[in-house]
Amino acid sequence: MHQTADPSRHHLNPAPRCRLLLSACAGMAALAITMLAAAAAPAASPSPLRVCADADNMPSSDAKGRGFEDRIAALVAAQLGRPLAYSWVPQRPDLVRNALASGRCDMVVGVPNQADWVETTRPYYCQAMF
Repeated sequence: MHQTADPSRHHLNPAPRCRLLLSACAGMAALAITMLAAAAAPAASPSPLRVCADADNMPSSDAKGRGFEDRIAALVAAQLGRPLAYSWVPQRPDLVRNALASGRCDMVVGVPNQADWVETTRPYYCQAMF
C-alpha cells in the first residue's frame, strides 16, 4: 500500500537556512569592508634614496640641488620611484668610504672610477689632475 506523506513532517525549518544565509552575508560584508579599507589605505611610501654629497661643492653639488651630481641623484631616485634625501658631508678623500661604511648613504654620485671597493658606473666626467 502506498502511504501519503505527512506534509507537516517534510516541512523544512527555515531557521537553519536563514542562519546559513546570514553567515554568508556577514562573511561577504566583512570581505567587502576589508577590501574597501585596503583600497582606501594609503600605500606604504618607499624609503628615500639616501645620497651623501657636499653642500658647497659647485658645480658638482650644493644644498639647493643645483649641481650636476644633484641632478644625477634626482634622476636615479626618480627611476627607482623613491624620494631623494641628502646627508651633507664635506668633500674629503675619505668621504665615499666613510659615508657608505657608516650606513648614512645608499649612494655617493662622484666616485673615482679607480675605487675598486664600490660598484661604479662608466665614467661620465673626467677632471684633469695637475
